[in-house]
Amino acid sequence: MAYTNYVCNTTHYSGRLYQAGHLYSFQSSPGANFTALTEDAPNRKLVWLYEETGADGTIRFPTPQWDDMTFPATGINPPGAVSDPSRDTSDGNLVFAAAATNLIAITHLSPHSWVLGSEWRPHVHVSKEDANEGDVVLKFEYSIAVKDGRFPAYTVDQQTFTMPTGDFSTGGESHTIFSFDPIDMSSYTSAATAAKFRFSRIGGDAADDYAGTLKLLEFDVHIQNDSLGSGQEFIK
Repeated sequence: MAYTNYVCNTTHYSGRLYQAGHLYSFQSSPGANFTALTEDAPNRKLVWLYEETGADGTIRFPTPQWDDMTFPATGINPPGAVSDPSRDTSDGNLVFAAAATNLIAITHLSPHSWVLGSEWRPHVHVSKEDANEGDVVLKFEYSIAVKDGRFPAYTVDQQTFTMPTGDFSTGGESHTIFSFDPIDMSSYTSAATAAKFRFSRIGGDAADDYAGTLKLLEFDVHIQNDSLGSGQEFIK
């Protein structure tokens, strides 16, 4: 399949043609034949190629692209319960205690650019600022519903992760990513999908033997996008 990018003005027509892995340029004066195709730099790829598919009029990418649904810790307001994590006064990120359960809650609507039915990959960006070593027990919970649907009971994914080794009390804190299991979204094919997330550290669990606090930098969900949005407000 070829994807074209044409430009027209009062003096000439020009454009590019991308076909079979090659990018060509061409131009012509009004009323005249196009010049012979000239190949652009070898191996050059044309970025942001679109095609219109489906009766809804959505403009899609030929190849889906990965992106983040991001939830920075500095923008998360804890629910106001005794289980709230504290805030680091130096950078505003959330700090999860070593010997207690701290929990945050997040609600999010899926972007219309998301590939409907494709899996979501949740993960957290965390850091440590000391020399302690050991494991942390983290729990991720989610409940998802489409427009006019019903939120089911939370699905629980609790895992034990190993903190990075080394002394980070001086010279800068660490940056570590812990990934939870992918979420099967094959039954969710609506452009209006809402998700409720909960994330907690179970500091009192016997398997959580990391004696330091855990700083949350950001909670993210990797998703694949295949469009800039949807052709209709609630339908894709």
